[in-house]
Amino acid sequence: MEVDGDTVLHRLLYTTRTYAAGKLTCGGEARRLAAAHAAHFRDVLQQVLPERDMLPIDEWLQRYGRMMDDVRAGMDWAFSPDGNALLGVQLTVAAMDLVYELGLVDEFRGWVDLAMEAVDTLQPPQPGLELRLCSARSFLGSSTKGRNFAYGAHVERTLGLSAKLDSAAQSIEAMFSLCANAFGAGDYREVGEVARRIRHFAPEPDEPAAVLLSDRFLALSHHYLGEHEVAKPLAERVLHYPAGNAYRQYIGHIPRAVSMRILQARTLWMQGACDRAVERAAEAEAHAACTNPLALSQALAMATIPIALWRGENQRAGALLYRLRRHVDRHSQAYWQSWARSYEKVLAARASGKPLRPGIELGPIESLSGLGELDMVGTLVESAVSTFGVERASSGRVGWCAPEILRAHTENGLRGGPQRVVDAEAKLTRALEIARAQNALSWELRSATSLARLWRDQGRRRHAHELLYGVYQRFDEGLTTADLVTARQLIDELG
Repeated sequence: MEVDGDTVLHRLLYTTRTYAAGKLTCGGEARRLAAAHAAHFRDVLQQVLPERDMLPIDEWLQRYGRMMDDVRAGMDWAFSPDGNALLGVQLTVAAMDLVYELGLVDEFRGWVDLAMEAVDTLQPPQPGLELRLCSARSFLGSSTKGRNFAYGAHVERTLGLSAKLDSAAQSIEAMFSLCANAFGAGDYREVGEVARRIRHFAPEPDEPAAVLLSDRFLALSHHYLGEHEVAKPLAERVLHYPAGNAYRQYIGHIPRAVSMRILQARTLWMQGACDRAVERAAEAEAHAACTNPLALSQALAMATIPIALWRGENQRAGALLYRLRRHVDRHSQAYWQSWARSYEKVLAARASGKPLRPGIELGPIESLSGLGELDMVGTLVESAVSTFGVERASSGRVGWCAPEILRAHTENGLRGGPQRVVDAEAKLTRALEIARAQNALSWELRSATSLARLWRDQGRRRHAHELLYGVYQRFDEGLTTADLVTARQLIDELG
């Protein structure tokens, strides 16, 4: 017996439990008891969900997180040949929020796949349950690895069920999941388009669904498309919206205090606030450390580690990477384990001076977690830029990294021989112009440095000095970071 406050829990010893299970099987009662067990935890999960939005999340998880072993046992039985498919689907749906809060998304992806197969066999059909499973599959598809599914048909089915049920709450959940899936696929324009649809289901412009979901994903869409000035006020609105615990209903259990600070930290670095970016990333990491396990992975992989690498602080990045690796291995997060492996390869390439080529040292693109990881690595090591990454940047499918991807690609071409110099100036000028249009001062400095080197080698030293000094003098912090030190040295050489 275990006593936790007002809660008393009873537990059979393993030998007693095994003996009792054998007796139930021999007496023909095992199936009935297994069904009652699964139904009980389905009902309990439905009953305790409202408490999640009233209690501190750590208290709610302390009370109910221990149910996961029983939930697993219930799903194991329900999806077995002797089980009950409807009960398995119901239990899977009821367990979603507990699973998300515990960060067990990789494990749950398999249960959702089984439930999706089972729901098609149910008679009468269960469109409400199917829509929730479709939403779960879309959401999990953005941050886990599992069975492939036909994305176009899946989206069509999700939208069809949403229209058929005419439920604002379920439609909002479905739109959230489609936003998350599009984000995971690196389709940031689609993220924005779906986010705008969410407002059709929000009764008021300032209702939580409109702010915490629509504005949040619009901020992400604009940021990743390189439209930082549009993204910044949206992120501020989401971050400071007085919603209490309502965020859990709408934004996938990653606190907005984490997700929006990640966006702000990245934007600060790109726009030249190199030191304030570190501070804001540390804030995101601190908020994430005591919440959902996925939140800390996100804060480390998408803010603190890349900012350290962009600043040239390889030793600090290594310490942060060690923390990320331990965390994602502990929680079996395959998606973020892939990011950790890529960061390890980045640090190894920087230490050795050897290239990190896609398909060779980096591994095939298909082995990465997704396009977001590919885009990120291309900003950290010039040789890691891929042809596909250049196509994404050139076509506008991704914007935040476009100036650096195009600059690095040009630098790679210059190493190919003198014949590549002819069009290098035009390409570097384009990268510079994109960075300026985004107000991305740090990317602008890198492009200006590359262009100044090119002009120096062509004997155009005065033009090179004017360009690079004009960009350099706009920085008022981060003067000891690698890019600014390199730029200062080149300015002095050209001086």
